[in-house]
Formats: sequence, C-alpha cells, structure tokens
Amino acid sequence: MRDSSASAGLSTAVFLHKEAADPAVQNAQLSVSFGEKIEAGKIRDTWNGLLAAKALLRAGIYQTPEGCVLREAAAREMRWQHLDWTKDDREGIPVQWGALLASESAMSFALEGAPLFRGVTIELPGGGTHLLLTFPQCLLSEEEIYRLLSEYLAAIDGQAPAYETEISAASSGDASADWWKEHAQAAPFSLTLHPASDALRTPASVSHLYQRDDSRALHQAASKLGVSLGSLIQGVAAVVIGRLGSAPVFTWLSNPPGVSHLLPAPVSLKGSLTFSDWITAFELNEQDRAAHAGGSLPGILPVLDRRLAEYPIAFRSLPAPVSDRIQAAQPRWMNFDAKVMSRPLTPVSIDLHDGSRISLEIFYTADRWTSAQADRVLARLLAAIAAVVADPEIKLDALTGALDSDTLPAVACVPLPSAGKSFEERICDTAAKLSTELAVQGEGEAALSYGDLLSHSQSLASYLKQENLAEGWVIAVCLVPTPWLPVALLGIALAGDTCVALDPEAAREWLADKAASCDAELVICDSRTASFFEGGSRRVLVIDQQWETISASPVFEKISHEPKTSYLLLGTESDPAPRIASLQPDFVGSVLKESNARWRLRPGSCIPLNFSAGTGAFLEVLLSALASGATILLPPTSSVASSFGWNPTHLRLSLLQWRNLLAELRRGSVSLPESLRAVAIEAAAVPADLFAEWLAFAGEEIATHIFWSPVSNSGLGIRSFVKGGSAATLPATGFPTPGLSVTLADALGRDLPPYIQGEAVIKLLDGDQEWKMPAWRDEHGAFFFLAENCAEAKIRQTLGALDAVVAEVDQRRGAWVLRGSDALPATALEQINGVLSSARKVDFVQEVDLFPLTPVGELKVSGLPTPARIAKPKPQARPEPAPKAAAAPKIPEARPSEPAVAAQPAPQPAPVLREWEPLILLSREPSTPNLILVHDAGGDPAVYGPLAETLRGDWTIYATAARGFHQPASCHEAVEDEAAALVRALVDLDPAGPYHLFGYGYGALLAYEMARQLREASRPVHYLALAGTPPELQGGKVWLRSFTRLFSGQAAQREIPATPAGEAHLRATRAYRPAPLDGPAGVILGADQGREVENAWLNAIPEGFVERVTNPVASLLDEPGVKRLAVILREWAVPSADE
Repeated sequence: MRDSSASAGLSTAVFLHKEAADPAVQNAQLSVSFGEKIEAGKIRDTWNGLLAAKALLRAGIYQTPEGCVLREAAAREMRWQHLDWTKDDREGIPVQWGALLASESAMSFALEGAPLFRGVTIELPGGGTHLLLTFPQCLLSEEEIYRLLSEYLAAIDGQAPAYETEISAASSGDASADWWKEHAQAAPFSLTLHPASDALRTPASVSHLYQRDDSRALHQAASKLGVSLGSLIQGVAAVVIGRLGSAPVFTWLSNPPGVSHLLPAPVSLKGSLTFSDWITAFELNEQDRAAHAGGSLPGILPVLDRRLAEYPIAFRSLPAPVSDRIQAAQPRWMNFDAKVMSRPLTPVSIDLHDGSRISLEIFYTADRWTSAQADRVLARLLAAIAAVVADPEIKLDALTGALDSDTLPAVACVPLPSAGKSFEERICDTAAKLSTELAVQGEGEAALSYGDLLSHSQSLASYLKQENLAEGWVIAVCLVPTPWLPVALLGIALAGDTCVALDPEAAREWLADKAASCDAELVICDSRTASFFEGGSRRVLVIDQQWETISASPVFEKISHEPKTSYLLLGTESDPAPRIASLQPDFVGSVLKESNARWRLRPGSCIPLNFSAGTGAFLEVLLSALASGATILLPPTSSVASSFGWNPTHLRLSLLQWRNLLAELRRGSVSLPESLRAVAIEAAAVPADLFAEWLAFAGEEIATHIFWSPVSNSGLGIRSFVKGGSAATLPATGFPTPGLSVTLADALGRDLPPYIQGEAVIKLLDGDQEWKMPAWRDEHGAFFFLAENCAEAKIRQTLGALDAVVAEVDQRRGAWVLRGSDALPATALEQINGVLSSARKVDFVQEVDLFPLTPVGELKVSGLPTPARIAKPKPQARPEPAPKAAAAPKIPEARPSEPAVAAQPAPQPAPVLREWEPLILLSREPSTPNLILVHDAGGDPAVYGPLAETLRGDWTIYATAARGFHQPASCHEAVEDEAAALVRALVDLDPAGPYHLFGYGYGALLAYEMARQLREASRPVHYLALAGTPPELQGGKVWLRSFTRLFSGQAAQREIPATPAGEAHLRATRAYRPAPLDGPAGVILGADQGREVENAWLNAIPEGFVERVTNPVASLLDEPGVKRLAVILREWAVPSADE
C-alpha cells in the first residue's frame, strides 16, 4: 500500500487527538456483547482476519510537512487479553468492569504503529463471551465503526472480508481557503469559558434519553420545518448557548450535515425572527458549509488566524447507536449489543445521537462548570426544544426566558480579529492571486487575464481620481460586450463612484434619456457606441481610443469614501428596471456571497454573459464570476448554445432562455457540453412537464437551481436546488435567502398551513419593499409559486409540441408553438380550443423555430410573427346530448359487498366506458377528506366493506380495484406500474390533495409505493397507514422474510385466491425492491407478527411509528379486529377543518 493522504475527517481527528494529550480522553472503547455463546478464540481470530484485510487498519498515522498521511506498518500482532469471570461474584463484576475500562483507556497508543487496537475477551457467568476493544478515537468515526462491525459479524458467520490493497479516497467537498475566510467574517466573535485553560481534562456528562413517541415528534418537527434533525437541535442549542454569553453572533465548532469532523460554524441570532424562518436560513448555511467541508480543522484554523482554544464549545450530531443499526439491518443479530464509549475533545460538547430514541448528552470539564450548572443548561435546552416543537413560529428571544446567572455557567462572548472587505476589494484580492488566469474570453483575441483586469481597472480609477470624478459621482457605461466591460465596472467601483450600465443595443434617444435621468457626469463608451453620445451635453470617455491617456495617470491611494449606491439598474429599452434598482455596497457584497455559495463558482469555472447591461442578471454574472475567479465568456450571439464551444461550467438563464435551450436539445440540434456542472434558472415557476424532460438531459452531473428574485440575483430571493439525476417532477421555487422573509396568508391575512393556496407576501428585512404572488408551500416550507400559464401546458400536451406560449397581439390572442420534426396538423386550432376554457381560447396558432427574446430574456412580443389574415373559426353544430345510458359518473358508486359491474358499451356517438374502474366509492360524507383503501392481493375492493361501514361518517371512502380483478389477462406485473396507474386515477379524482391512504396485506406494499410516487412528485400525502407485509428494500439481503414466507409462515394472512390477479401480485411482490420511504407513516401489526416485521417496517420508513393489536393480522378486516383497526385509524388522523 502506498502512502495515502489522510481525509479531512481523519486529519481533524488526529489534530484534536494530539491537542488533548490525556490518553483517557484520546482513546475510545467499543464494548460488544454478541447475545449468544461464541468461543473467545473465534472472536479473536475473526477480528485479526478483519484487521489484516482492511488497508486503513493496517496503516500507521504519520505527520509530515505536507500533512497527515497513512502508511502501511510492518506486520505486528494485536495485543489480546483473555479474562475468565465465570466463577466471579456477579455483584462484583461491575466494579471489575469499571476498573478494566479505566486501566485500558489510560494506556496511550503510538499512532505510527499499527494495528491501533487492544482487545480483551471476557467469559461471563452464564456462558456468554464479551469483547472490549480500545483504540484511538481519531482512527474511526461512528459511521466507520458501524461498517466495520457489520463486516465483522458477517465474518463470524463465515463470510470472508474483502482484502483491500489501498485506502479508498474520501472527499467531503470543496476546501477553498478563501471561502472559509469569507465565511468566518459572518460571526467575528467566539465564546470563552472561565477560568481559561488550555489543558483538556477528562469530562463528566449529563444526558437525557427521549422516549420513542417524543423522538418521533422531534423527527416530524424537523421534517415540517424542512431541516435535518441535526440542524434543528444544533439551532436550538445555539440559541441557548448564545443567550448564556449574550452573544448575538458567535462561532463554535460543529460537524456539517453528512460530515463527521468538526469545523467552525458561525451563528447569528440577530433580528426578531421567528424560529421557523431562522432555522430555514440556518439549514441553508449548514448545507453550504457541508459543501465546503473538504478542508480539515488544522488546515482551516491557520487560514482564519485562529487557535483551537478560541473554540471551547462544540456541537456534535452523531448517528443512531451502533447496536440499534445492526439489529435493524441484520435480524440474525437481534440480541447483539454494542456501545461506543468516547469523550469529546473540546472542554464543552453537546452531543446529539439520532435514532428511534434520540439522546442528548452535555460533556463538560469540572474546572469550567459544576454538575448543577450542567444540569441547568440541559434543562434549558430540553425546554427550548419542547417550545420549538410546540410552536415553530416562536420568536428567538422567547426561547430561553430570563437569565439567572447565579445558577448558570460563565460563558463570555469575545471579539475575534475582523478582516471584512468590500466586494471590489475581494475582487482585487482574487485578481492578484490569479493574475495569470483568464478573467474574460471572447471571440478571436478578445481575452483578458486577471492581472490585466486588476491593473487596467486601477488605472481607470486613477484617471477618474485625477479628473475629479471619484468619490460619489454617477458614471454611465455603454460598452459592447468586450473585455473593456469588466474593466469599466471594476474601475468605477474602485474610484468610489456609482455605476450605471446602459444597454448598447438601445436607441440613441433612449440612451440619452437614461443618462439624463440618473444625472450621469461622465459616459464611458467605446468606438462602436461613441456616436450615440456625440453632440450631447455629457462628458464622454471613449475607453479604447483614449486608453494611452488613461493608463498614464498616477497611481492613487485607496479611496476612503464609499458611495451610498454602487450600481443603478435602469433596465433595457424593452425591459423595465428590476424591482430593486439601487444597490448599496453592503447589499452587493451580501448577494454576491450568497449567489457564489449556491452556484459554487470557483477558479476554473466558466460562465457566459447572456444578458444586456442594465439588468440584474448582467450584474450578477459579471461580479459573481470576478469575485470567485471564474472566467466570463462573451458569446458571439444571444443564443445560449453559442458559448458551448468554450466549454462553460455554469449557465445563468431566464425561464424562456431555458425553454428555448430545452427545445433545441429535444430537436437534437444542440447538446449540453460535458463541462457543464450547474444551471440557474430565474423563474417564479418552472413548468413541471418541461422540467421532467430537462432532468433527463441534465443527467447525474448537472445541478439545477431555480430562483425568483426582486433584484434578479440568486443571492437574494427564493430558490431551490435540484441535484443532477433527481426524479423530481414538480420543482419548487424554494426557500427564502437571508435578507428576505416570506409569509403565506389568506385573503384576510391569516397564516395558511401547508398545501393550501394563498398569497405569498415577500419582504426585504432591511427595507420596506413588499411583493405579493399566488403560491402554496409544502410541509418542509418550500414555496411553489403559481405563475405558470396552464393554457400553455395544455397546448403542449394536446399537440405534442416542444413548447408553446400564449400572448396578446393587437387585441388578438395567439398561440406560438415550437414544432418538432413534424409540422402542426391542420386542425391544430380546433384541437387547442377544444381543451381550453372559453375565456382562454386563442384566435390563431403560429409555428416558430424559437421564441424571440428581449435582452433580459423575456418574451419579445413584437418579434412574434402573426398571420396576415385570421379566418374566423366556423361555428360548429351543437352536439346532441348523449344517451343517458352513456352518462356514467367518473367514479361509480358500488355496494361494498358486491363486485363492481362494468357498464355496457353505449352506441355511437356516446363515449365508450372504461372497462377498469380503479376507484370505487364506498361511502360519501360531505365536507370530509377522501380516504383511499388500497386493495390486497386478491384485488377485490369488497374486502373493505366492514371497515368502510365502521368508518362511515369520518371520511369519504374509496376502495381501489385491481385491473386484473375484472381483466384477468391484463394484470399488473409490477408494484410500481400498478401504483402509478392508481396514482393517476387518484390525481384525476383530486388533483390538489392532500391524500390519505390505507393498505392491508399486499395493499400495504401498494400504498407504500403510491405514497412514494406522490411524495416524489411533491404531492401531499398527509396520512399513510399500513397493515401487512413490509417491503424488501434495495440491496436484497436486508430482510430474511419475504412476502411469500410471511404469508405461508408464522403470521398467517388472509387467504389469497388462486386467481390471475393474486398470482400476479405475488410475482410483483417478489420483484419489488424500493428505497426507504421519506415522511411519516403508521404501521399496524397483528399479535402474531414478530419483532423482525416491526424492524423491517421501521427500516423501510425511518419516520414510521408502530401500533400493535391483540388480534392476529389475518383477522384485522373482520369482527372484532376491524373495530380496533377503525379506532386506530381515527386516532392517527381525525380530519381537520383545514382539510
């Protein structure tokens, strides 16, 4: 094995290990009880074999000038000890055990010598054998311990571990030092403990273990807020600890989501936000921090000029206990028990352990806190968590109550050195570091390095200073897209002036009017735009012709004056100015930081400038690229694809630019460059059908950002992020960025719950601007704006067109269609108006190759072709009413005890009835939500007759019927296909939801899959109850009991008829391998269903909860079991007035 660089996590752990110094703190211990008798020799030999197979465990840890490395050590046997306690007094064994733990943990390890383990096997009274392993806790995270134990147990059962020749590389994301510098500026304060001490002593701890019901409530609260459990608890803990130190902003250590090692985490408690708004912003910051977690703590601290002692408090979010995960994944080891015993490597640590029973533990050193103070902090933390769960809209300052310093530990907030810089200074720092890198690339020789950009912009600023045009003047810029453009914008910023960028494609009169409206003292133009300003009253600087004079100006000292406004956005000749047109320096800096954090622009990235001057999009692309060290591409035409030859990594598009690009992709006339990694789409709402097709082109590598912004900048607005290859088909506009608040209210201004349409009220936190848009939000808090033109979606669907827009031209309403390979049919107008309401009908249909766009990417209505003559559509004869025999309702009512009878086909011209009716109405109750009872393996909805009768009055009840029940030759052969068909029928019945599902037996699997598909499509499933067989998850070896074994084994199910439908459902079940289901669900188990069934369900539904009944599972739909079943269904979800 070659030397291997340690991962960021291991480097951090080794750094903390060495800082701790005390072996009792440095070491971790793993206590293992197998739950059965296994000979000590087998325990030792199997572990030794695992050590020999794993490259990481054969390696020593060495510190080199380049950092921490792993190097395979000379073969050396692990030290083992065997103890026989079989004849010892049982009451004395705990004392012996404590002494053994203390003696083993007190012995240090030399990290260079592998294997870094000591083992003890103990024979206990009663025949069991216990295993104790001691090792440096820096060696393995809890996730790695779980994986190692899983392989160890497999090896004990005879499965040989795979031999590794190299240590697999692990990456946690970007490790940009510049990003961490900027990130640290958000909270230039730290918390200190008194008395100050650099020595880390063995800590004590206080803890709390939540009950299962309370743990489920916490998971559900996190899900409703749209954050991870770790972010929720860390957020509450930050509020509590911040209040102890009266710290509105501070930095502590915590591990980002999905990352095991500690990194600095700035926290801001400023403002009078509600907790739900604050935690949403906190979660976004945590996701951003996770994306930059590729750096180690010892690598980041010097960059920030910090010491570890400045961060004495940490928060650790840890996975579920190892034994719980082993038991859930491997029923063979149901009696297995393992415990990891380790101590944090900071003076104070708040540890969260996830799982079916959440635990919180506060570690503290006795020289800093007393036990009474630690108990008090824990009590405050638990009370604050309970308050947040009860009322997520609680104000931050109401969470912890009044301070009582006598009973609380001393925590002080101290300032750290600040290195805050303006946005133009950050661009200059970037340019200085990347002087040889390309800042701008255009056609031919139109290119500019960052070094030239810096020197040229400083020369321009010096010239403006020399001409008394610095420090507060308004300077207009009218330049065609060449490398002079960023020189002018940065030079004006360095001079302390306000920049107004004008669209060079606009008419002379419009340009003169805009220059006058902002009282521009100087207009910077080039040889191609100078003629626009000839004869005018304003001073003109032709930058390319007068550059020799400009560059000769003497260098000036840094401008001390900062303008009140950095940029004025006046729009273009065809586009109005953005909603926020006046941009202050701090505002520009904050939105640049946010947009770069989301786009992840960095040196080496390339992004084309697809927008004209005067727009927010133009400014965002230009400044974001320069601040991050990316290359700005100046494409030769306005077509998005014209820059693809330069291999862009990022695209920033308007909605219609994106739609044009998608149409070209579908035609095959262009293809996305392999270099592309992210696409940002500015849109209040993206059409769901088009977005689903886009994801197929985006593949696994391209991330998609969707945002709406009042300033046309993704750093301030409402945005979402869709990973490459996602199956999402209903894209959210997303969550608000910092600096923006969004509330959802009804016509009376009252807050609305999730999935209810209302009016989104969008406000700037630092201003009085306000915008209102129709919207709804999901249970996670993500907003969905209702800005899509439904008529356009219907036209696309009806004609099978690539895309379509509807607009008014000369008081006529037209539809413009992007055709595919085939021409539109002659009856296109009739087909379109056949699906549109009378108020939305169109007067003509016109084909176009692409939609004409304005400079900002909006529809250019004046560029749409219109037919010279528009013939009036011929009046159609009114169709005669169809015979009554054909007027069947969409969902026929049927008696629960009688099978549904298909209606006889009616004579033409009446429509032919469907042979398969997926939904059968069993009971109707006005003003109640629909409850869908999903059929079992037999496919007959009549089995739910007794349950429907018992639940009558609480719900409007439908039962599903299997297609194969009435059409034996057309049985569904896959659970996914049958669920998809039922979902389509359900959405036809109730397009908006929310949906309520119950499934028994095979119906439990089917309801599970229906809920999965609905939730993946962002459709609300408020209620999911399951009774029957758990699915076998992807991976194949998770459960030992398949559907057929459960139906033929101990837990007897209802008899499955030997029909084509029943046999098809059995085959479908054997092949069904879903992923775990997100979101809550209730599972009802019979008295004869064992623990392995419960574990299987909970593994399939991590947020699930279980209720057991005293009846066998086979009798749940019969008396008296059905009454108990109905009681549970009512208790779990009594319909509310909101539904």
